[in-house]
Amino acid sequence: LRIGSYSAPVIPDVLEEHLEEIAFLSIQRRKLLFSPEIPLHDFLPHDRRIGAHWDALVLGGQASVLIAQERLEAFDPWEVYAAARVWLELESPEVEEVFRRIEEADDELLPAWREALGRMSGDRLVELLPPERAAGAPTKAQSVLAYAWGWRGILPEDMAASFAFSSDPLVRWSTARALGWGAASGRASSLLPALLTDPEASVNRAALWSQALLNPASAASIARTRLSPEGSDERPDAFSARVLGLLGSPADANILGELVGIDETGLASVRAMGDLGNPAAINPLIDLLEDENEELSAAAEEAIESILGSVPVPVEEEEGGGPEEGGDLEDAEGPNPDRVRAAWSRLAPSYGGSDRWLRGRPFLPQGAGREEPMEALWR
Repeated sequence: LRIGSYSAPVIPDVLEEHLEEIAFLSIQRRKLLFSPEIPLHDFLPHDRRIGAHWDALVLGGQASVLIAQERLEAFDPWEVYAAARVWLELESPEVEEVFRRIEEADDELLPAWREALGRMSGDRLVELLPPERAAGAPTKAQSVLAYAWGWRGILPEDMAASFAFSSDPLVRWSTARALGWGAASGRASSLLPALLTDPEASVNRAALWSQALLNPASAASIARTRLSPEGSDERPDAFSARVLGLLGSPADANILGELVGIDETGLASVRAMGDLGNPAAINPLIDLLEDENEELSAAAEEAIESILGSVPVPVEEEEGGGPEEGGDLEDAEGPNPDRVRAAWSRLAPSYGGSDRWLRGRPFLPQGAGREEPMEALWR
């Protein structure tokens, strides 16, 4: 760093801390994006903190690049993401070297490369990795590039068509995801049907979510079909249950309730009942609090809170006195179903007149403005 004629020393340990902070804050950022408590105006300063650490690495220049290169094979995916982003944006490596790094990465680290490339600007991405170079790229690199180009809206239509029928499921998965973001918009309607019936579960699930982004009602209908006994030769799919919970109607609580006893869909269906936000599901969910399956019981507790928010439950009557209010549902150790039923019997009348609820508020929210939490914004 030069200030006039003075050159400030570069301290590697400090640059390493900036890199590690970007990785750590990026993990937090991903969780905050879906937070039921944090509104957008409280989320944005988090991005500014990440930006400040990034600026410090930019000032570090080549010293930052050398540190990043040492961390490209780190165990932690978010650290690999931070290192890859520094290397790609500050070093401008050759295309073949980028392809080699991605191809040699473990499959568990490919999300780090997708995140690093996707966080770059579209112009910078095209400059560093122009789409015309994709034909000669190995399959892992193609999968990462399809994702990043799709996220930035620069995936060419002919390339999307080629990738959608790749022999590699990773490439097909990335293409299925990219189509939901508007990539190859003119071809999405013709490519998604094939991907929706892909033999790889990961691919057809990605295609279903892209369909949800493009046409929510259609995606809910496809999910219902996949979950119906006559709709598929396969067992019901947990992912379809979650999609139906997010995009379905109150009547779909009956479909989801029938899937609770099936191993493949039990947990997903309980959580989807919470996503659906139908107060009619509360009593069946309270019954599940007593289930011998601890995971199912915990999922029922989460689903109740997803609909009602923090639920004050009454404690047992003290000798010589009346009932007192205790902690809320999430603070109770192994929530007592009878107490939750008592709480619900008091709360139920105030939940009329709205089809869906999200943490105790009508959904979609009306007039929430600046205080609308990130979870509601995403929903």
